[in-house]
This record gives sequence, structure tokens and C-alpha cells, in this order.
Amino acid sequence: GCPTAIATTLAAGHEPALGRVAAHLLDEAGERPLAKGGVVWIAARPSADGDDAGALVVEATPDKLSRS
Repeated sequence: GCPTAIATTLAAGHEPALGRVAAHLLDEAGERPLAKGGVVWIAARPSADGDDAGALVVEATPDKLSRS
């Protein structure tokens, strides 16, 4: 499982469940409020104590996302 998983996983859902998942992966208490249509990229990063931890790479709201 995360954060030591070797595969990429995409989680999609609605608030507040998706905010709880993001908070859990980032080892935060409670929920992480996410904007409607927002995107969060969380990656595993080595921590000081040698354990891998979830690290926020990008959090973007829909107005910050470009359309191709």
C-alpha cells in the first residue's frame, strides 16, 4: 500500500471522502478541503526517519488547470 506501493494509483471521488483520503496519505489529521474539480498529486518521499511518507507535489484548482 501507499506510500511504499510500486504502482501509480488514481483516486477519484467527492468531498468529504476524497479530502479524508488525501489527508490520510499526507499523514494529516482530519480532512484536507479540496476545491470542486481540483487535482491533488501525492508522491512517496523518504522521510528523515527512513520511512517513506506521502508528500504533496501539486494541488491545483480548476481555474489553474489549462485546457488543451
